[in-house]
Amino acid sequence: METTAIIEEIRSWQGVFLTALRSERLTPLQPGQYALIYSTLALAVQGNVFASEKGRVVLAVKTLPAWQPGETVRVRLPLGKGFQLPPAARQVALLALQPDGSALYPLLRPALRQGAAVVWCGRQPPLDLPAEVEIAPIEETGRILAWADYAAACIEIGGEASLPLLFGFRPQERHNPLIEVHLQGDFICGGIAACGVCAVHTRKGWVFACQDGPVFNYNQLEL
Repeated sequence: METTAIIEEIRSWQGVFLTALRSERLTPLQPGQYALIYSTLALAVQGNVFASEKGRVVLAVKTLPAWQPGETVRVRLPLGKGFQLPPAARQVALLALQPDGSALYPLLRPALRQGAAVVWCGRQPPLDLPAEVEIAPIEETGRILAWADYAAACIEIGGEASLPLLFGFRPQERHNPLIEVHLQGDFICGGIAACGVCAVHTRKGWVFACQDGPVFNYNQLEL
């Protein structure tokens, strides 16, 4: 869907810019999905879903054009496939394997609402994490995964090759919790999948993160 929206607010967070958009046509999006924002210069800017509700979406944008609150922009969304938090998950691990963990943040509230214990694992945990969330260093990833019944990770495309060493097991190597991996990249094509820059090797062959992701089941990755 493509629609117009008004920029309600812009603020910095963990090295990105949280851009709040408001329009009566906006609907809730899945954590892990992304959107494209177009300014009057027709330049596309990608944003990860940070928060969403009917009529309002907050996107995490890496590079901020000369936007101002009150400005009208075009927005194309939802794009890509997001995380699927199991309703039965009670031990949730969020693995921020890059400084920008914005793709994981919208999983926090749903996990806590369903009564799950949540651990945020990363080198730069957000300062505004809910008090109920435990913080662990990256070095404890293996221990956290042994505890979790669901895990979500985010890492730049190409970085997935390091996951078996970090996790302590390869995809499908042994019984492990459901692990979903958000592969962060520049998807300004909006899912056209024509350039091949975001190609990801899976057990079904080569696919494109902009279109078939950016969220993948860890067991489906060919590593």
